[in-house]
Formats: sequence, C-alpha cells, structure tokens
Amino acid sequence: MPADMQQDRATAKQGFSTVAPGGDDGGGLKGAYTSETLIGESGRTSDPQSAFGAGRGSGDPASIMGGTGVFMSESGGASTSGFTGQRINIDLVDADIHSVFRLISHVSRLNIVAGDDVKGSVTVRLEDVPWDQALAAILQAKGLGAQRFGNIVRIAPIEIIKAEQQAAVEAQASIEQLTPLKLLVVPLNYAQADDLSKQVTELVSSRGSVQVESRSNQLIIQETEERLAQIRELIRHLDKPTPQVLIEARVVEATSSFSKELGIQWGGELNASGATGAGTGLFFPNSVGLSGGKEFVQAGNARNIFFTPGTDNLAVDLPSAASFGSLALSLGSLSGLINIDVRLMAMESEGYGEVISSPKVLTLDNVAAKITQGARIPFLSTSAGGTQVQFITAALEMNVTPHITSDGKVFMKLSITNNRPDFSQAVQGQPAIQIKEANGQFLIDDGDTVVIGGVFASSETVSNNRVPLLHRIPLLGYLFKNFARTIERNEMLVFVTPRIVNRSR
Repeated sequence: MPADMQQDRATAKQGFSTVAPGGDDGGGLKGAYTSETLIGESGRTSDPQSAFGAGRGSGDPASIMGGTGVFMSESGGASTSGFTGQRINIDLVDADIHSVFRLISHVSRLNIVAGDDVKGSVTVRLEDVPWDQALAAILQAKGLGAQRFGNIVRIAPIEIIKAEQQAAVEAQASIEQLTPLKLLVVPLNYAQADDLSKQVTELVSSRGSVQVESRSNQLIIQETEERLAQIRELIRHLDKPTPQVLIEARVVEATSSFSKELGIQWGGELNASGATGAGTGLFFPNSVGLSGGKEFVQAGNARNIFFTPGTDNLAVDLPSAASFGSLALSLGSLSGLINIDVRLMAMESEGYGEVISSPKVLTLDNVAAKITQGARIPFLSTSAGGTQVQFITAALEMNVTPHITSDGKVFMKLSITNNRPDFSQAVQGQPAIQIKEANGQFLIDDGDTVVIGGVFASSETVSNNRVPLLHRIPLLGYLFKNFARTIERNEMLVFVTPRIVNRSR
C-alpha cells in the first residue's frame, strides 16, 4: 500500500472512537433520490443490517441515497434524526475516497463495492456522528448514491443509478405489455361491487379493466397474473362482514315524595227551648238557637260528628287535603243544650316510584340508528289564514352511531331524548312538553355500561290556612289553622351498554 494511503488510513483509524449506539439525534438528506430510506430504518442500533434497512428484498436494490442538500433543524444546524449507526470521529485530509469507503466498511461490517467511475479524494472532519450519517455526507458531497443488495452496498454516481432504475422501470413495463391478460370473476359476499371497484381500479394497469355486475354482486377483472394476485389479496381483506352492535339503554326515572298535613274542624250548637221562668211563673214560648256545626244524627248516646268539608256550616273548617287519619271528639254536652264537637285530621305519606324504559337497537358498524316510542300531540295555531293543526312529538327517542375500534372497543355518538306532555301546565287545553335530553360521545369496552346523564330535580311546598287574628292566640291558636308540607324529588339516569354481536374476521 502506498505510504500516503497508509498514512491516511492510520490517521482515520486514530480518529475512530465508538460510543454506546443509539444517539438521540441524527440527520438525513433533503432532495436525495431514494426508492426507500437507506439511513435510519428500524430503531436505534449499530447493526448495519438495521441501519441500511436489511431484509426488505431478496436481491433487488434496497435503497439509494445521495443528491443535494441536507435536512436542517429549526436552530439552523444539521439534524441527525434517523441515523442509527455507531458514533465515530473521523479526520481525513485529501484521502482517497476508496480508502474512506474501506474504513466505513470496517466499522459498519458491510461489504462496499465502488466502481471505476467513483474516484477522487475527500477531506472531512467529523466528530461524534453516526457512521451512516458520515457516509451520507460523503456521498452527498461527491454526488454519489448507494444501492444495497443483501449485505452488499454498491456505490456509483447518482446519475448512473437513476438511469439504471429508469431502465428497469421501462423494462418492467415492456414485460407487462407482452404478458397475456387473464380473466377473473370475483363474487363478493359482504362488500358492494360498486364500492369495491374503486379500490380495485387503482391496482389495474392501463391494459387491464374492471367491470361491475350489480345483479349478482360480482367483479369481472382482466389483468396479468401478477396483478391479479395483488387484487385477490386486496379483495380478501376488504370483503368481510361488517360487525354489528347492539345498543341497550335503560332510562330510569325515580320519584320520591313526602307529604305531611294537619287539619282541624270544629263546631257546636246551642239550643234553648221554651220554658217557664223560675220564681216568676212567666212562660217563654220561643226557642233560641246558635249553631256553628251540622245537623247531627243522634241514635241513643251516639252522635255523628264526621263533618262534610265545605258543606257543613262549621265554626272552623280547615281540614287536611286528604284525611287518611282523623280523630273526632265531642268536647261537651250540657243538658242537651250546648254541644261542641271537634275533628282533628292528620296525614303523613311517603311514596317512591320508578319508571324504567329500555330501548334497544341493533345497527351496523358506522351506521346511524334511531328508535322512537311515544305520541304526536296536536296543537292548534290560529293565524290570518285560519286555524292550523301542528303535531309535536312527545316521545322517548334514541339516536346512536357506533364505531368498533381495532382493539375491540366501541366509540358511540349517542343522543337520548325523553319528552312527555304535562297536562298540569296546559294552556287552553293544550299541554306543555317536558323535555329531558342527554347526549355525548363515549369510548367504552364491549359489554361495559356507562352512565351518560342524570337530571335531578327537587321541590318543596309549604302552605298554611288560618283564621285571621285568632290563629295568633297562644296554644288555642292551633284550633284556627292547618298546615301542609310536600317534598318531591325526581331523578333521571341513563345507562347505555353496547355489545358487539359479530366481529369481522
């Protein structure tokens, strides 16, 4: 070996220093002519097979690199992202380029072949850079490209590699032009022929053709055997059954109430019949009566003291709204002349109600579904043109669009509306519409349940009826008033459970 080459090699060897593979930064080429990426393929490793994308072809060129320009980072420096070789230091002055390639071959453990059209010298100083980035920089500076065949890297001028690839493309096109066409009829099981023909057409050459047989849902394809194999594989992946999703919803409306009332009714009567004055002998023929009660029916010593609210002329008539319990007393009867009767009424009640609606709907993946249960209520509207009837829907309605993800989860766009007529707030006989609605988007596992909404409403009503002034009398004031208190709570919860019925295989 010539002395100058030995000196260059010695200098280069002294410049190599290996560190742990897998630096965070790398670099690349901008505007380089590449059929595939040569530098930085599969992870951070110093393995030359990984750095040069090994394993992607049997004997075909795996990749090309070269060209002009480099990737620049945002800070303006050259980026080293994507390069995976061991980091090296190299300092060469007017070194023969073949010697440089031999050095890189030694570090990378790759066989590098350079023809006679690769010549010249190179001066380079690089510190702490991956060896594949160093090779890319040298190729770029000399206008060269690299082409890989298995474990061999061929280096040649980029123009020659471009010309060879162009010639290979033209040769392949010529072969296809001479290859006879074959006819393939593909019956489809699940996909629609009209839809699938769009994807198949993209794989068909200018000589081939695709026809759709809508009646039997078939594709009629004319192509070379090589392209027909690709088309069969595409159809095998696309002609699959669309999975279905069963959406089960449970709309739970819980109502609890508590009522407490206290009322009182009392009255009396005074009857004085004609009598003879004591000690005077004078006779009083007229009767004197004072009544604040009802006409009682008396049988023996029993008296009917169950008043009829609103009809009996009672002194105090403040009953409870619903008399579930009452206590009637006859406070006094003096010689049949004075009678005072009292009826105390108290009511306390608790109630709990639950209404469960369970709409279910089955739909295909990515297909919207809707289910409605309810009524359409007519409303009259009057205008200059006359009276018109409009219908407003008051119903339980569920709208859902499910999507099955690749990992078996279900993404849903869901809207549930529960509208009901409220005749307690009717206007001119036309009821108001109570609206309860919940909607959202959710991602949950198959068979899991999600609560998508809850509406809670609470109301409390307190009322007092009393006799003016008299109800203020201490203790006795309770005989002149009644009390009522009502508490109501309403809550609506919506539970949704999606279930995948059949999965595509």
